[in-house]
Amino acid sequence: MKNKFYLGLIMALTLILSLGLAACGGEVTPTPSVGAAIATAVPTTILPATATLASVATVTSSIVTVTAAPPTPTARPATPALTTPAPTAVPATPAAPAPTAPLTKEPAPGATLAASAVVATGSPRLAYVETKTVSPGRGGTVTGGSLYTIDIATKTKKLLIQGGQRGVIGSPAWSPDNKFIAVAIRPDIQVANNQTSLFMVNADTGESKALLKDQPATASDSEPLWSPDGTTIAFTRLLVSAGTTTFEPTRSKSEVWLVDANGQNPRKLASGLQPAWSPDSRRIAFVTEGKIKPNGLSMPQDNALHLINAKGQNEWEPINTAKIPTDWTKYNYPFSGEAYFIQYPVFLEGGKTVGFTTIGATGLALTINSTTGSDIKMWGGQPEGGFGRTYSQPKGGSLMLFEGLPPSGARVFSIVDVSKTLPGDKALIPLQTFGGPPPNKKDAVLPAWSPDGKQVAYWSASPPFEGDYMGSTGPLIIGKIGTTEISEMTQGTISGLAWSN
Repeated sequence: MKNKFYLGLIMALTLILSLGLAACGGEVTPTPSVGAAIATAVPTTILPATATLASVATVTSSIVTVTAAPPTPTARPATPALTTPAPTAVPATPAAPAPTAPLTKEPAPGATLAASAVVATGSPRLAYVETKTVSPGRGGTVTGGSLYTIDIATKTKKLLIQGGQRGVIGSPAWSPDNKFIAVAIRPDIQVANNQTSLFMVNADTGESKALLKDQPATASDSEPLWSPDGTTIAFTRLLVSAGTTTFEPTRSKSEVWLVDANGQNPRKLASGLQPAWSPDSRRIAFVTEGKIKPNGLSMPQDNALHLINAKGQNEWEPINTAKIPTDWTKYNYPFSGEAYFIQYPVFLEGGKTVGFTTIGATGLALTINSTTGSDIKMWGGQPEGGFGRTYSQPKGGSLMLFEGLPPSGARVFSIVDVSKTLPGDKALIPLQTFGGPPPNKKDAVLPAWSPDGKQVAYWSASPPFEGDYMGSTGPLIIGKIGTTEISEMTQGTISGLAWSN
């Protein structure tokens, strides 16, 4: 009897100890905050097109941030459970892996995403991708990106996917209920044409599974983006094929695809790239590929912006590069230039407006009416630089954020209110600009809106070489619209960023 008593006591103590260790696993010690300021996933939320838009006070151009944590997100519809006929267990991620090690959490196709054992607290989080550089500088080697989350209130970091030979590519995308994060993963980052695939990651446990079971060997999938209602994921598929002769170059084409949030029913929506959802989840904006012209430029040209409904119907072309004016003197803008390529469309003002940028002799930031394709307005111009991505304010807001590449070479992003009717050059004066030329300011890149549309997270770093961020380290910052305060969350080499809903 004594032996049984002591045996039972030992088993009970062992169970208690194992539970205590499990509760501590997977957390990363918060990184101390570091100081100063700089350049991609767009958080989406639902709001009817008729809802009142929050007003934002006009301020002069300046860097801004905030120290207060944003409000707790509102409840979201649950994301459909991910299941497969034969689930495979996914091994746990080590708490402190080596920077160059391969992914320890092998994203096995068909693996079932386990239900989260952590009760969601509702605390806002940032998901970000961090890379490491071996022998920083030109010729250095970058490891595959690791996926982290960081709690905005406590600055507690959690490693979800360890990078290394494999890694996360591009920006993560939160599900509207904040339970899952969609990412693109490249199996071998050292191979230029290596296939990129989409994975779903549990935001609490880090367990992952391939989103699509049967991805073609010639396809690379990227840029996942959840519909605001949480039912569907849009993404860009790049199809690569070899030339028909030895001397013919490799050919590629881009397509916009949709897949249900549970990984079922993948389908091609249209030919094109860079999809963006309307706030009501009914329409998608995207751009066509364009073509290479024999004018000495290697970039695609002469493309168009298209709209289509989520059922794949009613595709039409509200604007193309030929319809974009070259004379903007009514805005007191003295430069002119042909628009070569339309890029990065977003819906604004509850879906009634579409914003985008262009590449050309003069880079432009523009908006049009999404119903008629008319009423084109200019919000920014760069005669020697250009513009990058655009980001729409959540909840169908009227603020448009767009990345800038000014002649100084410093990366910035600006915010404008497209609901304002401003005369002449007043339309080209943003409400606020983040980043600027060193040494007074640093580059501002990878902006991500807070769910209430009142704050922006971004990465701030100055590249050690012109335009080359390899080996650059800087703080991840939160800025508040209309102030000059900043709140630093962590530091590292960031390559993708998204704010939870």
